[in-house]
This record gives sequence, structure tokens and C-alpha cells, in this order.
Amino acid sequence: MRRAFIFVTIFVFVICSANVYAGTARTAAPFLSSDGGTRAAGMPDAFTAVPGDIISAFWNPGGLASISERQATIAYSNVSAMFGDASEGMYYALMAFAMPVSDIGVFGTTLQLYGQGTTVKTRAVLVCSSIATAKGIHHYVFFNRDRERISEHGFLETSAFEGAQLKYTWKELEPEKDNYNFSIIQSDLDFLTSKEKKLFIQLQDVSFDISIINVPQYLCEDNNYNGGVAKQYRYEGNDEKNAVPEGWVARRWDPAVQKRFQKLLFALGKEFDGKIEGINLPETSVEFGESGWLFPKGFTFDVYRDAIIENMKILKKAFPKSVTIQYANFMPGEWLPWKNESYLSSVYQSAQELKVGVGGPDLLPYRKGQMNHSYQFIRQSDGIVPTGIAVQWGNYEYTNPKTGKQVTVQELLEFGRDYLKVDYIFWCPQEPYYSERLIPFLQ
Repeated sequence: MRRAFIFVTIFVFVICSANVYAGTARTAAPFLSSDGGTRAAGMPDAFTAVPGDIISAFWNPGGLASISERQATIAYSNVSAMFGDASEGMYYALMAFAMPVSDIGVFGTTLQLYGQGTTVKTRAVLVCSSIATAKGIHHYVFFNRDRERISEHGFLETSAFEGAQLKYTWKELEPEKDNYNFSIIQSDLDFLTSKEKKLFIQLQDVSFDISIINVPQYLCEDNNYNGGVAKQYRYEGNDEKNAVPEGWVARRWDPAVQKRFQKLLFALGKEFDGKIEGINLPETSVEFGESGWLFPKGFTFDVYRDAIIENMKILKKAFPKSVTIQYANFMPGEWLPWKNESYLSSVYQSAQELKVGVGGPDLLPYRKGQMNHSYQFIRQSDGIVPTGIAVQWGNYEYTNPKTGKQVTVQELLEFGRDYLKVDYIFWCPQEPYYSERLIPFLQ
């Protein structure tokens, strides 16, 4: 009897620990890592990435946060084969229940039983009774401007994809001054809503192609806006005099241009705040060199930082209900940790004060440039403001410096979830990785 009692005590400890941390339960007692649901058993560690399933209570309690209705399950397994003849008739059973509790979170309770034969010595242990307030990962597909792809079967049939992130340019939303056209956003929103999916807007004012300008034409033609846009450059080392133009960015620091952009934000908020999941502003990184040789009119590092913060402030005012995120990856005028002018850190600090979410493009586990810049600040923002990271084109082909091999979908997910602790991952549909690796992994 003493041996049985000790066994039960270890059982309670191991199972409770498994419910504290994301991941499969690890234990030397084989049946304690029993399936916990047939779907989970078929996915091994990948099930830690699946939100909205009651079995998340055993694999990753944070996944309970995505449950939107009551769920219950009962399972039974004969585990005697694991222990030999002496354990004939040994069984393992579980019951679980979860339900949303107003806007507090999700209440989940699990009950596990084990015993042998018909003996009355069977014991029941209440393993976990808690409120799951930690958010599970919100998976979105970043279709960029390929809006037609939101009707694809793979996207619509993958329940883990909560919705689509679509890019809309300032130029198409304001074709003429004060003449806004949001019909494409409304069309996309209506379609996604009809399929029980959500919309996340990315508002774009920058291009990475010298032939593309993403701001309204009137900004470029009216002298009051100083051309409306500025060229970005690519150059080798410090050779700024031989720089090559590689795109355009709105004059975000120019008060006249900024006023027009902020008016667009208010117009969008009036139409879509509370109806869309969220909206994000493009990355803060711009490339005008360091010497001043390539600086556009009126640009300084300090003025640019202040403009980014001011736009975040207006974004939050325009969208008090929907999620707001500023992509902040790098800032001109510094390169951490060697040259630290506190530009990037001040953007993140202001975002926390304004309750604006933060994140950025490129999910590249352990890459030094990102680790020294946005990654450290995204990680520090966990639990303070919403956070997100975008898997960009080429990220699936990245070599993980920890393994020396091409990164896997699971490694991308684990780095985003466990290291960066983000709330949102925006996956790009680069083939063949999207169809052959990402979708099967999440389904």
C-alpha cells in the first residue's frame, strides 16, 4: 500500500508540471505520457501549436485561451502491455471540460483516473483546475497583395488559421485627396467573415522597387508635400556616394505628409475599428545612409523617431478596439549594441505607454542582427502589449545557426512562441513550404 501511495504522489507532480509548460509531458513512467486524445497522439510535439482544443490542457494550457465554446471529452486506454504480466488489467482514463468565462479567460478542469482490474483501490486525481488567461498563438496567413488567395481551399480548411493579413497601399485607399475608397477592404472583410475568418490589415506606404510608389499621386505633385516620398538606397560598406536607389518611402517625418497619413488612419478607424482583428503599420527601417549625404529634405534621426511615435499615438486613437501593431525592426542612426542612440528602445517604450502592439518582419531564429534589435524588445513586451512576427519570403529557407540545417516549421513556431513569446504569427504562403510543410503541420 505504501508503494501505491508513493506512485500516486509522483503521478500528480508530473502531470501538474506538464500542464504548466507548453510541450509534451516527459516522464519515466510510460503510461503517464499516454495520448491525452487521439488527435494529439497522432501529432506528437506539434500538438503544442494547436489552439482551441480541450486536450490543450495536457499539452499547452495557453491553447485553452482560444476556446470559444464549451468542450468536454472522455478517453480510456488499456495500458497493461507497457508493464508486463503483473499489470494485467491496468487502465488509464481521462475526462476534461473547458468553457469560456466572460472576458476573463477560459476555465479548464481535467480529471485523470488509473487502476487495475475491478479493484476498489482505483484512485482519481484532480490534476488541473485553472483559468487560462495566457493567449495561444494567433496564426494568420500574410497573403500580401494577393487578395484572391483568401478563397483557397487550404487556407479556408485549416482551422488553425484564424484569418488573413492583407496589404493595402495608401495610394489605392486614397486615389484622390480626401476621396477614400475602402471597397476592397470591405469586400475582403465580408468574404472572410462569411468563412468565419478574420482580417488583419497591413497599411503600406513604402516600396522596395524603384518603379513602385505607394503614396497618392497628389502628394508627389503638390509642392506643399515636398514630393511626398523619398528614395531609399543600397550601398556597399560606407560607400554612400555610389549608392543605388532601391525603393521609395513616404516622407513620414514631414508634418504636411504626416497630417495626411493620420487623416487616413482616422478614416479607416471610423469604418473598420472593432470589425477587423487588427491593423499594423509598416516597418520602421529606412535606408538613407549615415553621413547625411543621402538624407532627404527635413530628415534627421531624431525627427524620424518622433514621427514614428506620433503616428503610433494616432493609430491607437483611430483604432481603440481592434489590435494595433507597429512593425519596429531597426531604426536609422544606430546599430546595436555598438552604436546605441536609444531610437529603437524609445519606440518600444512609447508603444507600451500608448498600448500599441509591437513586432516586425522576418522570423529568423537566433540571427544576430535581429537578436540585437527587435527580438529583445518584442520579448520584453510580452504581456504588456500585443506582439507579432511575420514569416517573410525566404524565411523558410533560413539556416538555423543552432543546428546548421534549414529551419523547420516547428523551429519557427517554437522560437516565435517560446522565445519571442508573440501573440501573432503571420505566415507567408511561399511554396512549396506553405502547402507541403506549414498546412500539414497545423492541421
